[in-house]
Amino acid sequence: MTNDRPLVDLEKALELLQRETNSLHVVVVGKIKGFLDPEVLRRSLLFVQLRHPLLNSHIVGPLDHLMFKTEGTEKIPLEVILNSEPEYWQTIFVNELNTKLENKKVLLRATLIKPTEESTTNYLITRIHHGVIDGISAVHLYSEILSFCQKIVSENQIPEFEKLGPPPCLEKIIADYTVENNTESLISEVEQPIDTLPFEKYVPFKQCTCGLIQKQLNASLT
Repeated sequence: MTNDRPLVDLEKALELLQRETNSLHVVVVGKIKGFLDPEVLRRSLLFVQLRHPLLNSHIVGPLDHLMFKTEGTEKIPLEVILNSEPEYWQTIFVNELNTKLENKKVLLRATLIKPTEESTTNYLITRIHHGVIDGISAVHLYSEILSFCQKIVSENQIPEFEKLGPPPCLEKIIADYTVENNTESLISEVEQPIDTLPFEKYVPFKQCTCGLIQKQLNASLT
């Protein structure tokens, strides 16, 4: 199934920013307990790519004629890193946040970090072009990748899955989406100031970088 079509204006804007900055993509990281075979993970990524048309696409063309194109899209790459430093995953995660995505070839890449080849502690990082996914969808996709891994190992065969049709463009999704209580009305009801992070200084896009702040939710409150 192909997904060849021109990018709409919002997708073009995201692609333009992607070309001008190093940090406009969605990155998800998770700590996975239990043995995770890189070859099983590669097969899972292949099934995910076959299932989702946009993940089986890449972006080609000049800025005035950008296109999603299926033919020539490469397989989702998986980099496997062996490093026994407990917090090394943070270094890789920040690097993934601030490295350009080769979207002329593929729109998703994955990195698996393991202390040793036989380790039962794994950090899996996925990085996806923001023009085809948002944060919540990226978490769902991450779950789907792990579900395929489980099926491959437990069933020892190719899992059955349904290939999805091409999704609507971002502008149609936004146009069809309505919010009953907009942000301004919610703010007026709460009548409390919203905490924001201060800007130290404004710099050109190419000098902007992203960092990592870890927060842990209280299980009893969530």
